[in-house]
Amino acid sequence: MKRRGGKWLGAFIPVAFASCSGDAPVPPALEEPDPPSAIDLLDQFDEFANGRAHVSSGDPKQAIRHFAAAIASDPENAEVYLHRGSAYLQLDELEPAIKDLTTALRLDGSLDMAHQMRGIARAQLNQLTDALADFHEAIRINPNRVEHYRYRGIAHELLDEPRKALDDYNAALDLSPMAVDVLGNRGALYEALGDYHLALDDLNRLIKLQPHSASSYVNRGVVYERLSQLDEAIADYTLAINLVEDYPLAYYNRAAAYQKQGDWKRADADLEVVKRLVGDDPESAFQPPA
Repeated sequence: MKRRGGKWLGAFIPVAFASCSGDAPVPPALEEPDPPSAIDLLDQFDEFANGRAHVSSGDPKQAIRHFAAAIASDPENAEVYLHRGSAYLQLDELEPAIKDLTTALRLDGSLDMAHQMRGIARAQLNQLTDALADFHEAIRINPNRVEHYRYRGIAHELLDEPRKALDDYNAALDLSPMAVDVLGNRGALYEALGDYHLALDDLNRLIKLQPHSASSYVNRGVVYERLSQLDEAIADYTLAINLVEDYPLAYYNRAAAYQKQGDWKRADADLEVVKRLVGDDPESAFQPPA
């Protein structure tokens, strides 16, 4: 299941797949909650609304202050803990996020999104068994939410359970055939399993839906390279570079393809670009573009 190659200095270099599942999944956006039934809690409601507004505007730190004020007014409101946990997760403050999400679930065990977000936080802390349990529970509560299956699939991959991951990606795509993130995850998994034609099918669908995704062209290039279609691979790496000029992985993989064609001059030129972009740390070439 290992997808990354070693050093690129010297001899032939391996190609590498761009990240799809990622090391730190972006916390999902929360749906708007039902309005509170207690009209006399206007101060609490205002703080809650202000907190949600700051989250929407990309300021989770300020949102947390408003959610804290809302909790002070109404410490039994599960939705406020849920939203503050989401804000902490956006800030990568994982322990406070888990604490708030656990409180939300104590107050209202039906919050599937609390299970999903707590699972994400636990996965980032490498608490994979607990994360998987959260994703199981999220799916039990709401079996129609695509992202629950996606995140459980990612957890299965991290636990080296690729076939279970594939089942979850398939279930997600049954619910939403155009879920681009899931197509990327499944395509990457097919590539890791050596099912290159299936990977190519997913990546073709993904690129049709997102024609400006540089990482998708890199990943399709890798699959073409696995299939010994080097001209097509080079064309995809070049498309990725045209979209993101300073994309070291695209140059890295294109150099590998040039090497296989015996075009050492172009390969060396691409490797020089990689060294300029990442210095003496070749592993940095495997990071997704900014």
